[in-house]
Amino acid sequence: MLTCRGTDSLGQGSVGGADETQADPEAGPVDIRARATDEQAHQQDAGDDWTTVPTPDQTADAVARAQRALTEIRQREHFDQQRAHEDARDAEDARDAELARWHVDDQADVRATAATPAPDLDLSTPLD
Repeated sequence: MLTCRGTDSLGQGSVGGADETQADPEAGPVDIRARATDEQAHQQDAGDDWTTVPTPDQTADAVARAQRALTEIRQREHFDQQRAHEDARDAEDARDAELARWHVDDQADVRATAATPAPDLDLSTPLD
């Protein structure tokens, strides 16, 4: 993995080597989309020419943007996994509660049936 130390094109801290998910654990992850929009506006103002070979700084900026995109993908995957785990646990809890309710209902039916005597059946008449 290529990492460069220094400031990015917006002068906002370390490029490449910084792990932006650890910036402030209480505040949550850095909003990468807002930062990418700011960088895109900066690049358009600079009049980037795609026919030239990028400078090392431009390459480092591109690598930093790619790393931030990968970080966002990892964050989304982690969030999706957590959510799927929570949903599965909630579904399992709901199923357990439903089974417990059915068991209680079945036990009540058994008690009610045991308390009520069965009717006498006349088996002397044939069934047609």
